[in-house]
Amino acid sequence: MAKEKHAASKKKAAPNKFVSEVVSLLAELGEVRARAMFGGHGLYCGATFFGLIAYERLFFKVNDDSRGEYIARGTEPFSPSPGKAMKSYYEVPREVFENDEELVRWARRAVEVAEVS
Repeated sequence: MAKEKHAASKKKAAPNKFVSEVVSLLAELGEVRARAMFGGHGLYCGATFFGLIAYERLFFKVNDDSRGEYIARGTEPFSPSPGKAMKSYYEVPREVFENDEELVRWARRAVEVAEVS
């Protein structure tokens, strides 16, 4: 039982490291912060909610104009539970996440989308 509790603690720490990494990578946008919600984290730039972190994956807010870029790169919409996709948030493609400048550009667009939604 003690081993299971310890393993759960380790598992819980990993997403916090990922969340910190994402916030750090997006610092160029300004006041970026993550707020715990529903087992994941919401991403804010100032008061604007523009992204989600869940299952150690990053999702950005999309609209009809930006959604195609995500789909073209093979990413899926956020799904809080099986069969319940939220098509207004799509996973950030791995190659975008691994390129700091590109990640900031995509995040900036997600903030713009969220501000007019």
